Formats: sequence, structure tokens, C-alpha cells
Amino acid sequence: MSLPTESTAIEHDLPEDFALALGDDSIVLGYKGLLDQRVLVALTESLDARLAAQAVPADRIHTVHEVLVEQVQNVLNHGEHNSGTANDALTPGMCLVRHDASGNFEVSTGNRVSEARYHELQRQVEDLNGMTPEQLTGLFQSTGRQGRLRPDSSSRLGLLQMARKSRTPLRIVGRPLRDDAPGYYFILTVQV
Repeated sequence: MSLPTESTAIEHDLPEDFALALGDDSIVLGYKGLLDQRVLVALTESLDARLAAQAVPADRIHTVHEVLVEQVQNVLNHGEHNSGTANDALTPGMCLVRHDASGNFEVSTGNRVSEARYHELQRQVEDLNGMTPEQLTGLFQSTGRQGRLRPDSSSRLGLLQMARKSRTPLRIVGRPLRDDAPGYYFILTVQV
């Protein structure tokens, strides 16, 4: 797979509302490009500094930081990589953190996934969104004792952690890629 450029795949395959959001003045942080652990560190340092400069309480900064880390790690671990393994991969994707007037933050990430992976993520999100906060907490506690939810679903633990922190149900958007690029562009949004 070749690396994406400004005029190719990623930009073209985004839903319009996500691409248009880049011009929104409520954006605290936005990034589109290749992701790896070094970029994640730079993003979180920038996010923390920007939120602190806006006098956001430390506990809110911590929550937004944790959700951004979890989401970008999901992109790195489960997205389509350009090279290497999940630990050293260059993975095309994007992230966006917005702050609204009522004090809520929305953290969104987007990346390419296979069709099968998209449908599995969609099912997992629907399952988690159907649970009460008490059920999510119980599942999280039992997961800690078992180590993970299922051997074939390492991403679900991250989704579970985000569902527990989210003020609203997790939101997903999946858009089929062009015919010459099989799979989906998967966008996950968490409101904290």
C-alpha cells in the first residue's frame, strides 16, 4: 500500500461532515496524516497544553486525554498499516477534539478498516450502547479479573473503557471506500 497524500485516499473517503469540521472554530485539536506512537505523544502533549491554557479542570483534561489515547491506540492496533507492526507502524488516520459551549468534549478518530473488521466494530459498539452504566461497570470489573473480554476481540476492552467514560452512546460512521480500495473508513466519536 502506498502512503496517502493530500490529494488521495484519506481526504477523498471521508464523510463530508467530518471533513467540513476541520473549519469549525470549536476545534481544540485536529490531525490528519500518518500516526505512530511518537505522533500520539505529540498530540496528547499539545492537547493537554491547549486545554490547560483554556482553564479546563485537570480531571476533565485527564479524561479527554485518556479517551484520545485509547482511540489513537485503536487506530494503531486495528487500522490498516502502511508498514511494520502495530508497535512501529505508520498508520494513516485522523483525530479531532472539539469543545462545545456546554463544556462537553467530542473526541473522534478515523481510519481505514477491512469490511469484516468494520462490521465487528459496529456490532461491538451496538452491544455496548445497549448497556446501562451499571452493566458497563460490571462488565469492566469482570474483564479485569479475566484479563480480556474474548481472545478474538482486544479492541472491545478499549471500546468498553470509552463507553464507560462517554456521556452519550458511542457514535460510529462507516463509509465504504472506493472500489479500488476495499474496506471502510471507520469514524468513532466519544463525548466526554
